[in-house]
Amino acid sequence: MQIFIHFNKKLFIFLIFILLVSFINISSKQIDISTLPSYVHPPILFPIPDGVKQEIPKELGNKKYASLGIVDVTAKPFYADPTGKKDSTKALQAAIDFARDEQMVCFFPLGTYTISDTLICRQGMFLRSHREAIFAFERMPCFLLGSRLGESSSSYKRPKIVLAPNSKGFNNLDKKKYLIDYIIYYVKNKRDPNSIDTSPPSYAKAYNAVINAAFKNIDIEIGKGNRGAVGIRFNTAEGSVIQDVKIDATNGCIGIDGASGNGGNWANITVLGGDIGLDMREYSVPTPTMVGITLIGQRKAAIMSKVRGSLTIVGLKIVAKINGPLIIAKKRNNDLLDSTMNIIDSEIIFEKQSTSGKKNIAIASPERSIYLKNLYVKNANEIVQDYCNGIQNNWIRVKEFAIGIDLNWKEKISSPVYINGEKKGKIFSDIENSSQPPTNLITQHIAWDNTFPHFEMGNAVNVKDPPYNAKGDSFTDDTNAIQKAVDENEYVFLPKGYYRITKTIKLKSNTKLFGIAQHLSVIMVRDPEGYFGNSKSPHPMIETADNADAETILAYCHIAVPDEAKLSFKGDINPIYAIKWMAGKNSIFRSVNTEQQLVYGYLWRNDIKRLAYRYPLVKITGNGGGKWYNFWVRTPLRKHDNDFRLLLIDNVTEPLFFYNFESQHGTGSVMVEIVNSKNFSFYGCKTEGTRTFMFFKNCEDFSVIGHGGLGNADKGGATYRIENCRNFIIVNISDQMNWGEDRKYDPEYDDITTHLNYKKFFPISEKIAGRKIKIPSNERPVVYKRK
Repeated sequence: MQIFIHFNKKLFIFLIFILLVSFINISSKQIDISTLPSYVHPPILFPIPDGVKQEIPKELGNKKYASLGIVDVTAKPFYADPTGKKDSTKALQAAIDFARDEQMVCFFPLGTYTISDTLICRQGMFLRSHREAIFAFERMPCFLLGSRLGESSSSYKRPKIVLAPNSKGFNNLDKKKYLIDYIIYYVKNKRDPNSIDTSPPSYAKAYNAVINAAFKNIDIEIGKGNRGAVGIRFNTAEGSVIQDVKIDATNGCIGIDGASGNGGNWANITVLGGDIGLDMREYSVPTPTMVGITLIGQRKAAIMSKVRGSLTIVGLKIVAKINGPLIIAKKRNNDLLDSTMNIIDSEIIFEKQSTSGKKNIAIASPERSIYLKNLYVKNANEIVQDYCNGIQNNWIRVKEFAIGIDLNWKEKISSPVYINGEKKGKIFSDIENSSQPPTNLITQHIAWDNTFPHFEMGNAVNVKDPPYNAKGDSFTDDTNAIQKAVDENEYVFLPKGYYRITKTIKLKSNTKLFGIAQHLSVIMVRDPEGYFGNSKSPHPMIETADNADAETILAYCHIAVPDEAKLSFKGDINPIYAIKWMAGKNSIFRSVNTEQQLVYGYLWRNDIKRLAYRYPLVKITGNGGGKWYNFWVRTPLRKHDNDFRLLLIDNVTEPLFFYNFESQHGTGSVMVEIVNSKNFSFYGCKTEGTRTFMFFKNCEDFSVIGHGGLGNADKGGATYRIENCRNFIIVNISDQMNWGEDRKYDPEYDDITTHLNYKKFFPISEKIAGRKIKIPSNERPVVYKRK
C-alpha cells in the first residue's frame, strides 16, 4: 500500500508538471511574423537559433570581402566615394544599415568620405526563435571598421569621415548634432513589437542595450561652419569600443559624447580642439574605462564627467592653453557613488603659466571622490582644486593622491582612506617635484602597433581557404583544419562563421589567432562528446603554450561553451571550459567574448538538458599574463555549483593587466577567484548578481582601480573578500546602492540577481594574521590599501 501511495504521488507530480508546461505553451502568445514592423527582423533559426545568419548576400559587389563577413562601402550597391569629392551620406547610411541587418562588418577602404548629415548607427533587433519576445542586444550591432593598409613604420594613415563645410543643422551651439550617432530604439515591452519607441532614444532607458558596437580605425574631421557639430555619440555597453581614432573637432563643439564601460572601452584616441574633448555628462553604463587618450587644445574643458559608477582613465595626456579646470566631475542627481574618478600614468600640460590672477587648475571634483597615481602635471597652480597644489614653470609628479568625499542623501555614506586596516582620514597624498615624464608613460598601456593582426595583412592565412578548408557552418568538425593552420602559421584568420571543434585547439607561443569581430567569428562546441565528454577531466576549448616569453594574441572572436547537451550525454556537469591561458607578459587578449551558448535555442524540447557548471569558465595559470582588453563574461546558467568561477587566476606571477573587466551573473560562491598570484591589475570593474565579486587569497602586488554596477554580495558577505594578502590597493567601489527593500532586478536570473539593501552586505572583508576586518556597509573607501 505504501509503495502504491508513493507511486501515485510521483504520478500526480508528473501530471501537474505536464499540465503546467502545456499551460505555458498554450498561454504564451507567439508574435505573428507578418505583423513585425520594419525595424524588427524575423527570427534567426539557422544554423544557431537566435544567433548569426551565415548567408552571403548576393547583391554585394565585393564578393571576396562578403565571403569574410564584410560589407565594402565603396562597392556595389553602395558606391561610397573614397575620394571625398562626392557626398557619400546616403551611400554610407545604406551600407551601415545593410551590414547591421545582415550581421556583417561595415568596412571603409582607405580614402576620404564626405558627409553632410548624421550617420545613424542603430542597434538591430529581431524576433527570438520562440516568437514570444524581441531580442535587441549583442547579435546585431553596428560595427564600423577602417582599413589598416595605410599603416607603415613611418606613418599611420586611416580612412577619414569629413563633415562638409556649412552642413545643414550643424551650426547651432544650442542644439548639438552628431556626425556619427550610436542609438537603439527603446523596447517598452519585449513581447509587443508595437510598443517599441522609435522617437529619439532616452539613454536612461536604452543605453545598456548597445552591445558589441564598434568604431575602429576611422578618423573624423569637422569642416568649417559647423560649430554645433559633435564627432561621435557613443553611449554603449558590453564589449563596445572606440579604438584607433583621431577626431579633429577644431570647427565643432565636442569630440566624443557619451561613455563606454561594461567590458568595453575607448583606446588609442586623439581629440583636437572643440569646446570639450570628451563630454560624459549624459547617462552612461557603469565604470567607463579609457586607455591611451590624448586631448589637445580644447576651448572650455578637456573632460566633463557625470558618469555612472567610477571613471577610470589609464594613460591620459592633456595639452591646454586655457586655465581650466581641465577635468570636471560633478554629481548626477542623487546617485551618491556616481562620478568618482581615477587617473593613472598620465600627464597634464598647461602650455602657459597663469596670468591676470587666474589659476591654472587641472582637476575639479568638489562632490565626488578621486584617486590619482603617477600623474605628471606642468604649470598648474592647483592639481586638484582646493585640495592639491601644483607649481608654476615646473613639473610635479603625483605619486599617489586620494580625496574621499562624504555623501549625504537618505543616509550618510563615508569614503575614508584605509591603510593597513586602519582609517587615516579623508586625504592621502604623496607628491614630489619632478622632471618631465618618461616617453612611454602613455604608450605602455596600448599593447598593439602596426604589426597587430588584421584581415588585410598578406601573411595571415584564412582557415576557410585551401589547404585547411574549414567550413564554419557549426555542423562540420573544423578541429583539424584550425589546428593545422595554427601549427603551420603565425597569423591565423577566422572569417565570419561558426567553427565547431571537438578537441582543444592548442596555440603556439607565437600564434596570432583572430577573427573579424567578437560576435561574428565563433569557435563553438555543439555537445560534450568524445574528447570533450569526459566529465572527470574537464578540457578547455583554447589552450596557449605555457611560456613566459610567448607573444600569443587572441582577438576579435567568440569562444562559445555549450549550455546544454543531448540526452545521450550521461553526465550533469559540463566538462568543457573556454580558455586555459598560460602565455606571459607579452601576450594580448583583445575583444574576445567568452560565454555559454544555447546551441538549440529557447524552444521547448525533450531531447536536450541544461548542464550545471563546476569548473572556471576561463583559467589563467602557469606563465599566464599579458594585457587583456574588454574582458566580459557572464553565465545564463540556472543550476550552479559553489566551485564554479567565471575566472580563476591561479599561481600567476607574470604581469597581468585588465583594461575594463566585467564578470557578472556568476553562480558559484564567488564570481572571480585569484589565489597564490601577484603582479596583476584591474582597471575599471563592473558586475551584476548576488555573489562575492572577487576573492583574493595569498596574493600580493595587485590593484583594483574603479568599480561599478548593480552587483552585491550575499547577505552578510562582502563584494571583495581578501585573505592573507599584502601590498595591494582597492580604489573607489562605486556600486549602485539599493536604499530600499531587496528586489529582483532581472527575473530571468531570479536566483542570482537579488539587489540587496546596502545594509545587508559589506564592501570589503579581510582576514590577515588572525585578524578579521569588515568595512561597514555605510562606507565606500576611496582607498583600501595594505602595504
